[in-house]
Amino acid sequence: MNGYFQLQVKPEGVFVKIYPPTEGGEAVKFKELTDYLGFRQLEQYNVKELNDAVKNQSEITEVAVAPPMELFVNESMNIEVSLDKMQVICRFYPPSNGGQMMDAAEIINDLAYKHIRYGVDQEQIQEFLMKREYCKDYIFAKGTEPVHGTDARIKYYFNTDINLKPKKNEDGTVDYRELNTISHVNAGDLLAKLIPEDPGMPGKDVYGTEIRPRTVKNATLEYGNHIQINEDRTEIFSEVTGHVSLVNGKVFVSDVYEVPADVALNQDAEQYTVYANRKAADIASGGSGTNPVTLGTIPKAAEGWSYVAELNWDANSQESYMIGKTFGASSS
Repeated sequence: MNGYFQLQVKPEGVFVKIYPPTEGGEAVKFKELTDYLGFRQLEQYNVKELNDAVKNQSEITEVAVAPPMELFVNESMNIEVSLDKMQVICRFYPPSNGGQMMDAAEIINDLAYKHIRYGVDQEQIQEFLMKREYCKDYIFAKGTEPVHGTDARIKYYFNTDINLKPKKNEDGTVDYRELNTISHVNAGDLLAKLIPEDPGMPGKDVYGTEIRPRTVKNATLEYGNHIQINEDRTEIFSEVTGHVSLVNGKVFVSDVYEVPADVALNQDAEQYTVYANRKAADIASGGSGTNPVTLGTIPKAAEGWSYVAELNWDANSQESYMIGKTFGASSS
């Protein structure tokens, strides 16, 4: 139990009785005591004597603080509100001999006088009334913290991290066929899902003022052709079999694959050979080059390269991709 002090009114004067702490409680604070006396204009005391009495934690001591007078001091409560306005801390001081005790109604009225209207803890008040302890902090009101929400986000069900670096083999060579530049998709596949924002919940401080949660960001599904969106506009699906890509936050599906790299063509008598990921200048005549990736061939056309050719990565590939009208009318 904390140490505390109490006024004693006697014929010979007004005294303050100082009780030492018990069972590991806190000692009386000198400033708290002098503030209490000053508020009641009881300041005719010897400072050294009062300080020595506060430091004496082994026995009850008394110090004269005023000449004889008719005085009755009731039990009182000091109210402090935390800087964030989320807690009300109350400390009680006992009445003088002849003074009156506070009841629950007085405590609540005093809180209301300080405009404290939210989060009053009736159980804590009753706990004090049943077992009064003085010079001890009681938290009689608490605010409610706001529940911060979350931003909307989009979950993609295809690879959006396109890796243009070739796969490195164990022997140190690189495999330009493993470039991971294509996300294959079938008709009906789920492409992306919008997880809506959660606005959160507002809170209140002990004065009843609303505390707004932080602002959250919304989002929408952006998409191009060959894509269908559900009724509540939270999921998009592919309408065709092809490949899917994410460009500047927008989902595209195409049944024609356009090579996303430098493309070079070498020609012989019958066909054009299509190379990717190598500049045209790097492809030697005849198609040898420096590790060029051969995507496939396009037959020569009398009126320019207007064909859409289906090309396989290699003979063992189970997937075939399309090259559309991406080439000019002159060879490399």
